[in-house]
Order: sequence, then structure tokens, then C-alpha cells
Amino acid sequence: MYFLLEYVKRGDMSQLLRKGKPLPKKLAQLYTAELINALEFLHERNIFHRDLKPQNILVSETFHLKVTDFGESKKI
Repeated sequence: MYFLLEYVKRGDMSQLLRKGKPLPKKLAQLYTAELINALEFLHERNIFHRDLKPQNILVSETFHLKVTDFGESKKI
């Protein structure tokens, strides 16, 4: 059995936040909107993540977010 994952160059949100510098306002607004869109997408399909934390939010090379780790998610 193999488990294949996409390589995400910029790491996760916790690495971005650990740098100690606040995110620029526009970037923080973009990330907030992207997370809301991702959660709405999941909730429309009756999927609830239940383990959303900075370590489970990846930052792509183009600085967009990707939600991962659906081990605790639940389909209702």
C-alpha cells in the first residue's frame, strides 16, 4: 500500500505563524476568505473537519491554502 501526497513547498500555516511577524493585512484577509470558502465547500457536502488547526492548513507555492488531515472529519 502506498500513500501519495502532494508536495507543498511553503509548509503549513503554523510554520508561517512561527516566524513571529504578523501577516500583512491583505494576506490575512485572503487567508480568512479562503478558509471560509473551504469550510463552506465541505459543509455543503455535509463534511465536518473537526480538527482544523494551523498544522492542518498547508500554504501552496502560490500562497493559497489547502486543508488537509481529514482523519477526524465526519460525514453527516
